[in-house]
Amino acid sequence: MSDLNYKENWPTESDRNMFSRHCLEVPLLEPAFMWVLFQAFSKEHNFFTVAEILDATEMMVMKAALHGARIEISNSDLIDSLFRLAEYKHPENIALPIGYNLF
Repeated sequence: MSDLNYKENWPTESDRNMFSRHCLEVPLLEPAFMWVLFQAFSKEHNFFTVAEILDATEMMVMKAALHGARIEISNSDLIDSLFRLAEYKHPENIALPIGYNLF
């Protein structure tokens, strides 16, 4: 019974505080930020939708800004990928009228 009780109360209150503190103190690194963004462009690893990835990047930036962490971007591909994710893309599974021009 004590094993079941341990699982229900994991992590302990002191561990929760330690984990939270460590998560908040970690700076937002450019490679991690780029990895999250480039998941949207991967055909092999499409576990998340573009909207979910944009929400995750927004939360990462907001948390970093909230705790005063600096975000240094040296690669312009990161900004380009943000703009490409924000573009409207029509669904591929719809039937468009004959002669309809998307652009």
